[in-house]
Amino acid sequence: MYGSEMLCGLTHDLRTIFLRQPRPDQAELAWLLLRDPSLHPDFMLGYEVPSLEEYIERVHRAKENEKGILWWICVDGQFAGVVGAYRLGVNEVEGHKTGRLYYAVSPGFRGQGVATASARRAIKYIFETNLATLLLAEVLASNRSSRHILERLGFELSPIIPERYEEGGRSYETCQYLLEPTR
Repeated sequence: MYGSEMLCGLTHDLRTIFLRQPRPDQAELAWLLLRDPSLHPDFMLGYEVPSLEEYIERVHRAKENEKGILWWICVDGQFAGVVGAYRLGVNEVEGHKTGRLYYAVSPGFRGQGVATASARRAIKYIFETNLATLLLAEVLASNRSSRHILERLGFELSPIIPERYEEGGRSYETCQYLLEPTR
């Protein structure tokens, strides 16, 4: 489903961060970001970036998908990234409706508070609307920036043993984080 349009806050240099509904006619911007080599190829649990045509179709279908929610991040009206959650309502942890948080920010907007503000607003919406009672986030152990964002948002490192795998001749280790709504 598409998330409601919402103001998130300001960048460090006081530009406006806004979450808005995806527009299929602008899907190429998100597709190019997801193909950016600075993003880990497994940033969404094995998500493979499809062709542009397939991605545009997925953006169209996302509007009706109740197991996921998607926003595009804009800074002063300019596309800056994506944030959302998938596998919403799935019972991955006993007694919880879970969801898996993801975010990706274009290189020109990194280090400015965009990912933190956008993820914070998406999390608030997901918990307020009861789409999930527990959020999970998986990140590369070596991605200190993303781990720092999750920790600032209140996520706690899961006691689950990190997953290790190889891809393209490189070895990766991931960490899983958990967040419950504050009472």
